[in-house]
Amino acid sequence: MHDSEQEHSGITGCRVTYESTIFYNEANKFSIIVVKTNDPRIPLQACSDRYYGDRMLRFTAVGYELPRTKAVELELDGEWVESKYGYQLQVEQWQEIVPQTADGLLAYLGSGLIKGIGPKTAEDIVATFGPDTLNILDNEPEKLLQIRGITEGKLKDIEESYAESRVLRNLMSLLGPFKITPATALKIYQHFGPACVDILKKCPYDLCQISGFGFKRVDGIVRKTDNRLHSTERIKGAVLYTLEDARSKSGHLFLPSEDLVKETLLLLNAPIPIPEQRVRTEEVQETLQQMILHGAVVAYKQYLYSPRVFGQEDDTARMIAERLANISVAENIESALESVRESLGITLSQKQEQAVRTAFQHGLTIITGSPGTGKTTVLKAIIEVFKNLHPKGKFALMAPTGRASRRMAESTGVDEARTLHSALGLGTGEEVGDGERVRFVDADLVIVDEFSMVDMWLAQQFFKRIGQHTRVVLVGDPNQLPSVGAGNVFYELIHSGMVPVTVLDWIFRQSKDGLIAYNAKFINEGSTKLYYGNALYGRFAVTIKLNELNYLEAAKFYPDKTPYDKVAHYAVFGGSPFVNQALRPTATLRENIVSTILNPVSAVYLYASQLLLSDYSVKINAERIFAVIGNGKKRYSEIEDKLDVKKTGNLAKQMKPLRDLEIISRNYPINKLNDSKKSTFEINDNLLRFYFTFIYKNASALQVLGAEAFYDEYVAPTLADLRAFAVTISVYRFVLGN
Repeated sequence: MHDSEQEHSGITGCRVTYESTIFYNEANKFSIIVVKTNDPRIPLQACSDRYYGDRMLRFTAVGYELPRTKAVELELDGEWVESKYGYQLQVEQWQEIVPQTADGLLAYLGSGLIKGIGPKTAEDIVATFGPDTLNILDNEPEKLLQIRGITEGKLKDIEESYAESRVLRNLMSLLGPFKITPATALKIYQHFGPACVDILKKCPYDLCQISGFGFKRVDGIVRKTDNRLHSTERIKGAVLYTLEDARSKSGHLFLPSEDLVKETLLLLNAPIPIPEQRVRTEEVQETLQQMILHGAVVAYKQYLYSPRVFGQEDDTARMIAERLANISVAENIESALESVRESLGITLSQKQEQAVRTAFQHGLTIITGSPGTGKTTVLKAIIEVFKNLHPKGKFALMAPTGRASRRMAESTGVDEARTLHSALGLGTGEEVGDGERVRFVDADLVIVDEFSMVDMWLAQQFFKRIGQHTRVVLVGDPNQLPSVGAGNVFYELIHSGMVPVTVLDWIFRQSKDGLIAYNAKFINEGSTKLYYGNALYGRFAVTIKLNELNYLEAAKFYPDKTPYDKVAHYAVFGGSPFVNQALRPTATLRENIVSTILNPVSAVYLYASQLLLSDYSVKINAERIFAVIGNGKKRYSEIEDKLDVKKTGNLAKQMKPLRDLEIISRNYPINKLNDSKKSTFEINDNLLRFYFTFIYKNASALQVLGAEAFYDEYVAPTLADLRAFAVTISVYRFVLGN
């Protein structure tokens, strides 16, 4: 019986069976499915108007990772929502219910949900263990070795798949109100481990430790069902979030206890308008003491760390101390150094010679200096001396970013320099677990340039993977390039007094940098008496290229967004103040894209389609060049063919102004730095890249579909790939100071 006049806001414990799939997104596991049930609570407007012989009710359910198999029953909790596709159940939580019959177990195991178990293996398992099958999988999986075809390796796959699948599904169900994707669920699983469901049931505020789950978001949802403003769990969550926020946004590894208490109170009391109901300082201090006693926070003097970050710093310090304590054999390099001077035709200053000698006297050394002080010359000399002393020895050149590594290879004349992540076998982020096998760098000498950009996590991974007997030379300018993440490692090492440091302080590079190199040195020394040159200074008319705002500057237009969302906005809209002023700070990325760049009457759309292009001479075919690159034709020959300029041979002239302005860049594979045939051209300007990738070639479709439908069909499926590329191009360009 249906009560169509009753307000149906939601439903819990609705038992259903899967019927069919309307839509499924493989990338984010979002599903739209049809289910059937006998539950009389289903609103009439949600039911299919078709007649079915089984007299069961059909309705549409939407959610993430919904099982699309008839092998199990589902128990759904969710909210009824009215969409343009009709009345649907927005699933917030769900639970699998596996039938305990032989047929039910057979259907479940043979459904493909568990890696390593197919239909035939499923038959053998159910025939052997019968109703006890699931208990075997849960508690005694080793008994599956009795089944023909299940080896030790296959059993491991089955165990991992079964455990992870069930945990992730339970996690998705538990965190339904947070609207998480499977990728986020996996990140949570990797952070907390198999016990993640129990951990979060006990204290949902632990989610604040995960990027993307700000305290305000978690607190708002939790307080809907548990409005205990003064609970220990709530205060603990705020403390941990404050520490993580200081690390991710400000680069602080720790906070003084006074600052931590102050910031935590501001966070806790923001949603509490009545002063008498607000959390008191004493409550935070008491909770903090308990967290310290139980190891949830680490106290060092008056400074407080999260355990993970303290572990990184402590581990790195220990490894560096062990390296310094390991007495290295000093090598006599005088003969080799003289030979290198002659072969390279160079004359080294006293400080430069000192830097070279020190590199061969200690296991860990630092070379630092302002721009133009000859760091590259020293590196060339170190490499050549090493090759002279150890003809069969191995050395490795590294840098934090791709551009820095390419520049290092070009300047030293070495065939290959790699990024730290590549050389160390790391992923793109802090993705290495404690149990993973460490891959050591096979080299007798390792040189890392631009080490000032290395944060604490990356420093830990670096020293963990370098052999104790490998000589390490760290190069950089602590006053120039900051670390990407938390921790000013290079600066601290220099000022520790424990690592041999050679400071190059004489300017050699005059012709290229002119007064800039000298004045950079003066500024680093704290001098305000800058050198302005001759009497004609300031009387020349010059053309100056003004760069757009960098990432940190642009992010100030949307200060309350998560770091991930800030990067995503910058990757699409770039650093134009005009464009960023048009964005709504509180809107989602989708909403901002739809209302601006996909709106043909918006100022941002006109800016991308007309105003930007008007800045570039018509003679250089800027619009056509951008269109070809945006359409995926990125090799020089491909662009030539598309523009039909191969016969004239003037493509290089047409592209030169764009390359000079750094609107377009030429990129080479790391292992093919001088191979022009392998190079590709990319659009550096983020907004232009987005416009010519999605809109320019599909303008008619945008007009027909409208902004929202166009976004869903053309932008959403590939936006993640474009965002990843844009982050590489845009954020790293900011890091490098270009």
